[in-house]
Amino acid sequence: MIIRAPLHEQDFKEGRATSVAGSETTIAEKYTTESKFGTIFTKYRKMIVVAMHQDNYVAIPLYTHNGKGLHNKARPDEFVSIKDHRNEDPKWSKLSKWDPLVTEHINPGIDPFDPKSTAHLAYPVSRKYTLPVVHEGQLRATSLGLLTQLFTKFAVAD
Repeated sequence: MIIRAPLHEQDFKEGRATSVAGSETTIAEKYTTESKFGTIFTKYRKMIVVAMHQDNYVAIPLYTHNGKGLHNKARPDEFVSIKDHRNEDPKWSKLSKWDPLVTEHINPGIDPFDPKSTAHLAYPVSRKYTLPVVHEGQLRATSLGLLTQLFTKFAVAD
Protein backbone atom coordinates (compact mmCIF):
# COMPACT_ATOMS: atom_id res chain seq x y z
CA MET A 1 0.00 0.00 0.00
CA ILE A 2 1.28 3.45 -0.89
CA ILE A 3 0.20 6.29 1.39
CA ARG A 4 0.94 9.98 1.88
CA ALA A 5 1.20 11.46 5.35
CA PRO A 6 3.14 14.07 7.33
CA LEU A 7 6.62 12.93 8.32
CA HIS A 8 8.28 14.84 11.16
CA GLU A 9 12.07 14.67 11.24
CA GLN A 10 14.14 16.07 14.08
CA ASP A 11 17.65 17.30 13.44
CA PHE A 12 17.11 17.68 9.70
CA LYS A 13 20.55 18.55 8.37
CA GLU A 14 22.08 18.51 4.90
CA GLY A 15 23.02 22.17 5.41
CA ARG A 16 19.44 23.33 5.90
CA ALA A 17 18.73 23.07 9.60
CA THR A 18 20.47 21.85 12.72
CA SER A 19 19.30 20.51 16.06
CA VAL A 20 20.15 23.79 17.80
CA ALA A 21 16.99 25.77 18.54
CA GLY A 22 17.00 29.18 16.92
CA SER A 23 19.39 28.15 14.16
CA GLU A 24 19.06 29.65 10.72
CA THR A 25 17.44 27.53 8.03
CA THR A 26 17.66 28.00 4.29
CA ILE A 27 14.82 25.67 3.29
CA ALA A 28 11.28 27.02 3.03
CA GLU A 29 10.20 28.13 6.49
CA LYS A 30 6.79 26.53 5.98
CA TYR A 31 8.40 23.11 6.54
CA THR A 32 10.27 23.89 9.78
CA THR A 33 9.18 24.41 13.35
CA GLU A 34 11.39 25.34 16.25
CA SER A 35 10.90 23.40 19.47
CA LYS A 36 12.76 23.08 22.76
CA PHE A 37 14.25 19.93 21.22
CA GLY A 38 15.56 21.70 18.13
CA THR A 39 14.37 22.20 14.58
CA ILE A 40 11.60 19.89 13.36
CA PHE A 41 11.17 19.44 9.61
CA THR A 42 7.68 18.35 8.53
CA LYS A 43 6.63 17.46 5.03
CA TYR A 44 3.94 15.33 3.43
CA ARG A 45 5.72 12.23 2.13
CA LYS A 46 4.67 9.29 0.08
CA MET A 47 5.45 6.08 1.96
CA ILE A 48 5.17 2.39 1.23
CA VAL A 49 3.79 0.17 4.01
CA VAL A 50 6.09 -2.83 4.57
CA ALA A 51 4.86 -4.30 7.86
CA MET A 52 1.56 -4.23 9.72
CA HIS A 53 1.15 -4.86 13.45
CA GLN A 54 -1.79 -4.73 15.84
CA ASP A 55 -1.59 -1.00 16.73
CA ASN A 56 0.86 0.39 14.20
CA TYR A 57 2.56 -0.19 10.87
CA VAL A 58 6.02 0.36 9.41
CA ALA A 59 6.48 2.37 6.22
CA ILE A 60 9.41 3.31 3.99
CA PRO A 61 9.42 7.02 3.09
CA LEU A 62 10.03 8.25 -0.46
CA TYR A 63 12.37 11.13 -1.23
CA THR A 64 13.29 13.08 -4.36
CA HIS A 65 16.04 15.08 -2.59
CA ASN A 66 14.76 18.30 -4.12
CA GLY A 67 14.66 16.74 -7.57
CA LYS A 68 18.31 15.65 -7.42
CA GLY A 69 17.65 11.96 -6.84
CA LEU A 70 20.65 10.15 -5.42
CA HIS A 71 23.19 12.69 -6.65
CA ASN A 72 25.87 13.10 -3.93
CA LYS A 73 24.26 10.56 -1.57
CA ALA A 74 26.89 8.85 0.58
CA ARG A 75 25.04 5.49 0.63
CA PRO A 76 23.00 5.18 -2.59
CA ASP A 77 22.61 1.41 -2.04
CA GLU A 78 20.18 2.24 0.81
CA PHE A 79 17.69 3.54 -1.77
CA VAL A 80 15.55 1.93 -4.47
CA SER A 81 13.90 3.82 -7.33
CA ILE A 82 10.14 3.81 -7.68
CA LYS A 83 8.45 4.20 -11.05
CA ASP A 84 4.91 5.37 -11.56
CA HIS A 85 3.34 2.89 -14.01
CA ARG A 86 1.65 5.85 -15.71
CA ASN A 87 5.05 7.30 -16.68
CA GLU A 88 5.66 6.39 -20.32
CA ASP A 89 8.82 8.49 -20.73
CA PRO A 90 11.39 6.29 -22.54
CA LYS A 91 14.17 8.34 -20.88
CA TRP A 92 13.14 7.26 -17.37
CA SER A 93 15.92 5.30 -15.68
CA LYS A 94 16.48 3.79 -12.27
CA LEU A 95 18.72 5.69 -9.86
CA SER A 96 20.03 2.80 -7.75
CA LYS A 97 21.58 -0.58 -8.40
CA TRP A 98 18.34 -2.37 -7.46
CA ASP A 99 15.54 -3.11 -9.91
CA PRO A 100 12.94 -0.34 -9.53
CA LEU A 101 9.70 -0.70 -7.63
CA VAL A 102 6.78 -0.14 -10.00
CA THR A 103 3.29 0.96 -9.08
CA GLU A 104 0.35 -1.12 -10.26
CA HIS A 105 -2.56 1.11 -9.35
CA ILE A 106 -2.71 4.78 -8.40
CA ASN A 107 -6.00 6.21 -7.18
CA PRO A 108 -7.74 8.89 -9.29
CA GLY A 109 -6.60 12.43 -8.55
CA ILE A 110 -3.14 11.43 -7.31
CA ASP A 111 -0.33 13.39 -8.95
CA PRO A 112 2.34 11.48 -10.89
CA PHE A 113 5.37 10.32 -8.95
CA ASP A 114 8.49 12.39 -9.54
CA PRO A 115 10.95 10.43 -11.73
CA LYS A 116 13.63 11.03 -9.05
CA SER A 117 11.54 9.31 -6.32
CA THR A 118 13.42 6.77 -4.26
CA ALA A 119 12.46 4.73 -1.19
CA HIS A 120 14.96 5.00 1.68
CA LEU A 121 15.20 1.36 2.76
CA ALA A 122 17.37 2.03 5.81
CA TYR A 123 15.04 4.71 7.22
CA PRO A 124 11.68 3.08 8.06
CA VAL A 125 9.13 4.88 10.20
CA SER A 126 6.53 3.47 12.56
CA ARG A 127 3.06 5.02 12.52
CA LYS A 128 -0.20 4.45 14.40
CA TYR A 129 -3.28 3.41 12.44
CA THR A 130 -5.19 6.30 14.04
CA LEU A 131 -3.08 8.92 12.21
CA PRO A 132 -4.69 10.30 9.04
CA VAL A 133 -3.25 9.32 5.65
CA VAL A 134 -4.09 9.59 1.97
CA HIS A 135 -4.28 6.18 0.29
CA GLU A 136 -2.48 6.66 -3.02
CA GLY A 137 -2.24 3.20 -4.52
CA GLN A 138 -0.43 -0.13 -4.72
CA LEU A 139 2.82 -1.63 -5.97
CA ARG A 140 2.94 -4.49 -8.44
CA ALA A 141 3.15 -7.88 -6.72
CA THR A 142 6.69 -8.43 -8.05
CA SER A 143 7.75 -5.04 -6.68
CA LEU A 144 6.20 -5.83 -3.31
CA GLY A 145 8.26 -9.02 -3.19
CA LEU A 146 11.44 -7.11 -4.06
CA LEU A 147 10.65 -4.47 -1.44
CA THR A 148 10.16 -7.16 1.20
CA GLN A 149 13.55 -8.70 0.34
CA LEU A 150 15.33 -5.34 0.39
CA PHE A 151 13.62 -4.21 3.59
CA THR A 152 14.66 -7.45 5.31
CA LYS A 153 18.25 -6.91 4.12
CA PHE A 154 18.39 -3.37 5.52
CA ALA A 155 16.27 -4.00 8.64
CA VAL A 156 18.88 -6.33 10.12
CA ALA A 157 21.87 -4.42 11.46
CA ASP A 158 25.32 -5.71 10.51
